[in-house]
Amino acid sequence: MANFSKIAIMNKSLLTVLAIGLWASVQSQSISRPTSVFEESYGQDGKPMTGKVKLVEGSPMFQEKWFEGKVVLTKGKEFTDAQFQFNLATQQLFFKKDSTVFAFTEPLVSFTLQQQQKGVAQSFQFKNGYPAIGKWGSNCIYQVLVDGAKLQLLKLEEKKEQEQYVYNQPAKWVYKSQVSWYAFLPATREIREVKNNLAELTKILPEFEAGIQGFAANKKGKKLDEPTLSLLFESLNK
Repeated sequence: MANFSKIAIMNKSLLTVLAIGLWASVQSQSISRPTSVFEESYGQDGKPMTGKVKLVEGSPMFQEKWFEGKVVLTKGKEFTDAQFQFNLATQQLFFKKDSTVFAFTEPLVSFTLQQQQKGVAQSFQFKNGYPAIGKWGSNCIYQVLVDGAKLQLLKLEEKKEQEQYVYNQPAKWVYKSQVSWYAFLPATREIREVKNNLAELTKILPEFEAGIQGFAANKKGKKLDEPTLSLLFESLNK
């Protein structure tokens, strides 16, 4: 009788172990993820092809067109023989192959978008890995307007869905763009939000005050548009 009890206990323990093993196997299968660096799940406009999609006027993309370019991933992989498009609303980079759209799933180090505009070559550089600031973490992707050894000018353009009301008409959703600029100091790895105002810039970048004032002496008005702001940062790197 004692031997029978021992056998029953052993069988019960074995069944328990098998049950736990089976449960763990099911759990591991249920959370598995594809290992590809990009996944097919998006349409030409960068919106998911599955599930309910809200109708929003406008485009969340950097530009409507597809670009040639180069993409660098964290594991050293590079992609060049493709067309790319960047979604400013979700900060996702898309890759098109044979009219099928994919989204990169591995973290990006940088990418460059290139095009010909009226016979002139244009290049747009984007990077991440900068220090966190405000609500933006180190994985935030910025457009690099000026890539200097002393000072970099970064641009962050957001496109947000916003509900718009028109009198005597149904409300609709539209994409609204919001732009902010940041200064990155490579020597100290500091990042600071900057304004396109000369007076504010001297407060934000006191170590470059002399250069800013020298630039301001030849500039009418206090506000700077983006091309002029870029020229200022280029002059501060000399």
